[in-house]
Amino acid sequence: MLYYMEYINDGNLGSHKNGRRVIMNEDIESAHPMDKKGKQYVLPNIEYQQVRKWVLTHSSENAEWEEKYQVYLRSQKSRGKNHWGSQAKELDYIPWLRLQLQNEKVSPFKRIVDGPSLTEVSYNRYTANGYVFYTSDSESTTTTHNSGVSMKAVTSFRASAKDRNLVDDEVTYYEVVKRILELDYVEFKQTVSYCELNSMA
Repeated sequence: MLYYMEYINDGNLGSHKNGRRVIMNEDIESAHPMDKKGKQYVLPNIEYQQVRKWVLTHSSENAEWEEKYQVYLRSQKSRGKNHWGSQAKELDYIPWLRLQLQNEKVSPFKRIVDGPSLTEVSYNRYTANGYVFYTSDSESTTTTHNSGVSMKAVTSFRASAKDRNLVDDEVTYYEVVKRILELDYVEFKQTVSYCELNSMA
């Protein structure tokens, strides 16, 4: 699953290792679906968890909270076992974060942490900043295809499993857009796409 807007501004500078440019930007020009009407799509649980985590980890406020979470994990480990001889169970990141924000006022970040609606709107065509994206299914009867996207990322490689020296290299990935979803966070919407990924190194 990928953010739709990753390919718009400086898309070739993306790097999953070094951190991608924050995409959740309200200044994206003319971003809108090209379909007259989208279709309802109920997210299966695994897709829901993926999309929820993806949007959360790419929000600008998340980095600060991830640092606090690492402090929490270290403190849990330093406590050791209780008098019953068992280690206190650590909370996963999202449940821990929801607990931290439970008494905070509703904000866009808190909405992101709570996650989107389970029922989203699916589109076959979407445009942003002069780019038009299509799903592969929408092109099944056409002779020309425009559902492919590509990006370059810096990835760490090793020559073999025994090799401990990692080498960074730029890799081009080609992706086919499978689904375009407009996520509903009550007060705002966020568009993402699911893609099949292939390396073109």
